[in-house]
Amino acid sequence: MKKAWGNPTALPHWTLTSCPCGWPEINCSRDGSVTGININNYNISGNVSDSIGVLHHLTHLDLGFNYLEGNFPATILNCSKLEYLDLSLNNFSGNIPPKIGSLSELRLLYLCENYFDGSYPEEISNLSKLEDICLSYNNFTPAPIPWAFGKLTKMRQNNVNGKIPESFGNLSSLTFLDLAMNNIEGTLFSLRNLITVYLFRNQLWGPIPQVIKSFDLVSLDLSENYLSGLIPDDVRRLEKLEVLHLSINNLSGEMPPSVGRLPNLKYFRTFTNNLNGTLPVEMGKHSKLLEVDVCENSFTGELPNNLCGGGALIRVFAFQNKLKSLQQCQTLVLMELYNNSFTGELPSIMGPSLTHFEASDNEFSGEISTNVSLWTSLVVFEAGNNKLSGTIPAELASLQMLTALNLSSNNLSGSISPAFGSLNALHSLDLSTNQLSGEIPAQLGNLNLTFLNLSSNHLTGKVPDKLDIAEFNGSFLNNPGLCATVKISDLPIGPNLQNTRITCTNENY
Repeated sequence: MKKAWGNPTALPHWTLTSCPCGWPEINCSRDGSVTGININNYNISGNVSDSIGVLHHLTHLDLGFNYLEGNFPATILNCSKLEYLDLSLNNFSGNIPPKIGSLSELRLLYLCENYFDGSYPEEISNLSKLEDICLSYNNFTPAPIPWAFGKLTKMRQNNVNGKIPESFGNLSSLTFLDLAMNNIEGTLFSLRNLITVYLFRNQLWGPIPQVIKSFDLVSLDLSENYLSGLIPDDVRRLEKLEVLHLSINNLSGEMPPSVGRLPNLKYFRTFTNNLNGTLPVEMGKHSKLLEVDVCENSFTGELPNNLCGGGALIRVFAFQNKLKSLQQCQTLVLMELYNNSFTGELPSIMGPSLTHFEASDNEFSGEISTNVSLWTSLVVFEAGNNKLSGTIPAELASLQMLTALNLSSNNLSGSISPAFGSLNALHSLDLSTNQLSGEIPAQLGNLNLTFLNLSSNHLTGKVPDKLDIAEFNGSFLNNPGLCATVKISDLPIGPNLQNTRITCTNENY
């Protein structure tokens, strides 16, 4: 067996002079018969040795997460007592042989993430003791869901289509269902004991069932379907629910207040629907939310006061709504609020973990607080197209991880601080359409900028030599007091005058 795998270095103790029953990867019965082989993630390659087929007492075979190849190992079919078979995450290919149905003791069958093709063998339906099956991420021919096992507790498949069989309603033991990224259509059904449901990226339509019977549900992902109607109010019964993903559907109406009372909710995503009204006022009060994503809907009013109440919230995505009020959270990492109706000042108290603050296209006003220097992890700061006033605080220059700064289309005044030249990570700077004055600091020429826009201000003087390049020709327009030395060939009036230059003796911008 070891020789068939090219004598892998991970198995140096597999020698002819030692007893296999003493190897950590091997389990044996009292009489010395090999009953288990566990070589998961051992970086082995090659084919499966025919010698496995002589292990007639083998009940557990785990060869997952390696680089094994070839067709389905027919030798395994001789192991009639096999209960656990994991060949997942390898490079197996070809058809699954119909004789797999002869492994009547199988309780777990993992063939996922290989290159198997052809049809699902109907003989798998003979595996009456099967509890856990994973066939996803292969190259099977698309076909309807073929089986229903009375004892099945976990199911993962790919390349299935058609409707969910009514017989699934009889799978009283099913707790884990993953049929994501298929072409399943039709309406949803209710199962009583489900804990995890992944049905995202299918063709499901109709409403979410009003009567949800799976009271132990922990994770529900129905995103990227064609579901419509309201989010049912009886989600309040799902007291163990931690993950609720309903994004990219056609859901409409208001969010039921009961969503805000779910005691264990951590991840809540309903982006890209037709939802409206206000967000539940109690959201975040009863659970430790980690992520809220309600963007691309028509929500109005305020972000709930309790949103950060659990002290764990790290991501808020609420762009493209009509929300008006912003709460301040110390734990946030990502905050995307652009294209709303937020008013008042930008938040001055945010925690040091914040990396992305995107609040363009709102109605924020007032000055940018010098407390932004406390946002030490900030990478992206976008607050363009608001009503901000005052000066740009030099404290922004202390944010050494900043890569993008956009404060365009506001009412900012004063000069650009030379300290910005120390922002070594900055590659995008947009301060256009403000009331900025004074000269452009020469220190900005030390930055590795790929995008620069300082147009439509009141800047004066000469453009620094390092910024006086063709790539930034449009970066300084509509600054009447600003001039530069540029090649005539870079201007639309003189492609034939390549050696002529305009010197900084006139106001060229």
